[in-house]
Amino acid sequence: AEDKQKDLTEKRNLLEEYVKEKKKNELLVEQEQELRNQLSLYTEKFEEFQKTLTRSNDVFATFKQEMNKMSKTIKKLEKENLSWKGKHEQVSKSMFTMAEELRNSKNKNETLERLCRLCRWRTKCVGNI
Repeated sequence: AEDKQKDLTEKRNLLEEYVKEKKKNELLVEQEQELRNQLSLYTEKFEEFQKTLTRSNDVFATFKQEMNKMSKTIKKLEKENLSWKGKHEQVSKSMFTMAEELRNSKNKNETLERLCRLCRWRTKCVGNI
């Protein structure tokens, strides 16, 4: 009877330990599933982040290409601008020179006309004598 009582106590203790361990196991299985779900969520978020980062890099690369194009265009336009400024200065100098020459020509023309009138007047005067 004592052995039976011992066996029953031991069986009860083992059964209680089994129940505790089973609950622990179930809890661990639930935790594992929750962790797997979290891992899946974080994996999705990481993949989304990677895609976003890739798009961002693409946009940045495109922006950099556009900036390089604009830089080349600006340099080209600056060269053209310098060329046009040089041409403008040359034309301005030429126009100034031509204006001076025109004034000088007008003055010479006026002087020659006065001399012609004077010669005609003298010729007339000599013819009248």
